[in-house]
Amino acid sequence: MLPFLRNVIPALLVAFLTAACGGGGGGGETAAGTPDTGTPAPTTGGGDDGTQADGIYAAAAELSSCRPGSLTEAEHLRVLDALNALRARHGLAAVARDTGREAAAGEAALMMVANRALSHQPPASWTCYSAAGAGEAARSNLYLRSSSSGTLGFPSSSALAALLLDDGVASLGHRRWMLDPFLGPVAWGRADGQPSGSSGETMAGVLALIDAGARALGPAAPDFVAMPQGSYPADLFPPTGVLSVSVVADPANRNANRGRVDFATAAIRVTDPNGQDLAVTNRAEDYSGAGLPNLLSWQVGGLRTGLSYRVRIDGVRVDGVGRAIEYSFALE
Repeated sequence: MLPFLRNVIPALLVAFLTAACGGGGGGGETAAGTPDTGTPAPTTGGGDDGTQADGIYAAAAELSSCRPGSLTEAEHLRVLDALNALRARHGLAAVARDTGREAAAGEAALMMVANRALSHQPPASWTCYSAAGAGEAARSNLYLRSSSSGTLGFPSSSALAALLLDDGVASLGHRRWMLDPFLGPVAWGRADGQPSGSSGETMAGVLALIDAGARALGPAAPDFVAMPQGSYPADLFPPTGVLSVSVVADPANRNANRGRVDFATAAIRVTDPNGQDLAVTNRAEDYSGAGLPNLLSWQVGGLRTGLSYRVRIDGVRVDGVGRAIEYSFALE
C-alpha cells in the first residue's frame, strides 16, 4: 500500500452542506466536510495564528491579520499525487495542477478556519471574508477539522480520503467530483490556526475542482465508475461504507450525460467468494450534477477484509436500453 494511504481516515462526525455551483460545465452539487472530533494526529506546533509546519507551509496563515498562508511546492505536489493515486484505483486518468486557483483556494480555507464553519456561499460579514475566496468556495469541495491538540500534523491526504468516503453525504458529492472522469486541473488550499474564542486549532482544506476545464475522454474512457473496485485499501473503505456506481453514457461531454441513465429498475447483487448473496440495504439514486450526473448507491452487510466480492447490477437503462454492470472488489 502507498505510504500516504495508511491510516488516513480519522473518526468523523459527519454532516453535510450542499449548494448549487455554477461554472463552465453547467455546475452541479457539491458537499462540504465537517469538523472532526476524533483522535488528532501529532502536531508540530500551535499558536494564535498557526505555526509553520515542516513541509506544509512556506508561510503560515495569520488569522489576526487575515493573511492567507502559502503552501510549499512539495505540499501542492503531495496533494496532487494523492488525488491522482485515488483516481488511478478507479481506472481514471490523472489530473493536472491549476496554479491559478491556489491563492483563492487558500483565501477560502482561511475564511473557514477563521469562522470555524463551512459554507459554499460565505457571507461578506464573515471574518477574513474575501470575494476571491468566496468565489472559490462556491466551486470546491470543503473539509474542516478541529482538535484541541493541534492540526498541523494532520496530512492533507487524509482530508482527501475523508472527502472521498463521503460518510453521511447522501449525494456522495465529494466522491463524485473527485472521481469525475471529465475532471480537469485542480488546486488545493489549506489553512491551520486557532480561531478567536476557540480552545483548540482548526484546519480547513479546499479542493478547487468543479468544472475546472472539463475535457472529452479518450478511447480508454471507462463505462462506469465504481467505489470500491479492484484491490482496495480497507483504511479507505470500511465495511460499513456506502458503495456506489455512476455510468458514463457519453464520453465526449460531461453535460451530455444528463438524463440518459436510469437506475429505477436496477437490481443489485453482491456475492461472496462462495457465491452467497449478501444483504443489500439503503439503496438510493441521485441524478444531480455532481460530477457524473447519475449515481446508484447502497450498503452491504457482512463485508470482510481479505475476501473478493462480485457485484452485478442488472436493469440499468442507458438511453432506454438495458445494460448490465459487473465488477469485483476486495478490501485488503
